[in-house]
Amino acid sequence: MPGTGYREFISANRYLLGFGFTMAFASSAGQTFFIGAFGPAIRSEFELSHTSWSAIYMAGTLLSALCLPWTGQLIDRFRLKTYTLVVLTGLIAAALFMAAAPHAFLLVAVVFGLRQTGQGLSSHIAVTTMARSFHAGRGKAVALASLGYAGGESILPFLVVIGIAAIGWRLTYATAAVVLAVLILPLIV
Repeated sequence: MPGTGYREFISANRYLLGFGFTMAFASSAGQTFFIGAFGPAIRSEFELSHTSWSAIYMAGTLLSALCLPWTGQLIDRFRLKTYTLVVLTGLIAAALFMAAAPHAFLLVAVVFGLRQTGQGLSSHIAVTTMARSFHAGRGKAVALASLGYAGGESILPFLVVIGIAAIGWRLTYATAAVVLAVLILPLIV
């Protein structure tokens, strides 16, 4: 019967697979699809052209990419729990900073923080943990954890659009930070 192997695999490894899935899902706060949903509101508030916002986003993303080889290898030097808590705390702080950013010139730092801790390191934690923790079934583990990306991409844009329409972009980003702090962080711990 197809899928039986997966059911047994998930049942036997539900906590570790749940960790991978949750970290992949949490990375959404720093992924392009999530930040991009706020783009029109951010451009409007800070009176940015498409070019200016794109340059800010590119600068933050490139700076994050340049740092990733250094920050990513720290997973080899610290306990997974410590490393994960630091990364998630950074992601929460970056989301709060986005919600409170008073000036456009701070947006490069905000985008850097979101991209580094979200798209970069939260994703890195999810995949690296699955790859390290499973020898037999490694492909299954990575595939199952990666469903967290699809979950975020399918649900969050809709919720963000509703949030922006109902409470504005700043409170929506602050709500994302609160969800990370109140739901995701305790779930990971």
